[in-house]
Amino acid sequence: SAGAYCTSASVQPTLCPAGTFNPNLGSSSSGACVTCTAGRSCPTAGLTAPSQACHVGHYCPAGTVFPTDYPC
Repeated sequence: SAGAYCTSASVQPTLCPAGTFNPNLGSSSSGACVTCTAGRSCPTAGLTAPSQACHVGHYCPAGTVFPTDYPC
């Protein structure tokens, strides 16, 4: 499913980790997990798109997990 990938050895999908997302279906490796977009954050595993904008007074480089990780 989107937000995850399945390897040939796995029985269930593996969620893409926090800090990444995967908008595609049918992914077969962790390489399908895309680094979270700069200016956004990806705070949970299994996202299909970056879910939160940076909070005011913070910046979010690519791969940011929480919107408050990097204060200005």
